[in-house]
Amino acid sequence: MRGRNAVRPWHCHRWRWGDDHPRDGILKDIVAKDCAGWKNDSDYHRLRIAENMMYGVKQLGASLYVRTLEQQVTEAHNRAAIIHTFSYLGKLRLRHEAGWG
Repeated sequence: MRGRNAVRPWHCHRWRWGDDHPRDGILKDIVAKDCAGWKNDSDYHRLRIAENMMYGVKQLGASLYVRTLEQQVTEAHNRAAIIHTFSYLGKLRLRHEAGWG
């Protein structure tokens, strides 16, 4: 991710790895800010939304699976909604980094 440290711990209270590992710095931030504060500052929730959207895309596959036209339309709308969510997340980041909003 641009401008962010990609190393993310799975849980808030874990052991340190030592030897100045990047994960140890994140754990120190978590202790200083509390889990909720760290998740807010590190875009943790946006990362999880993007991961869930990618899971949805992979579950849908590369082709339409249903046979009737009405169900194909519904399936296509679901794919479009997932892609729209990706676009929305990207636009928020671009506006923030460019100072637009």
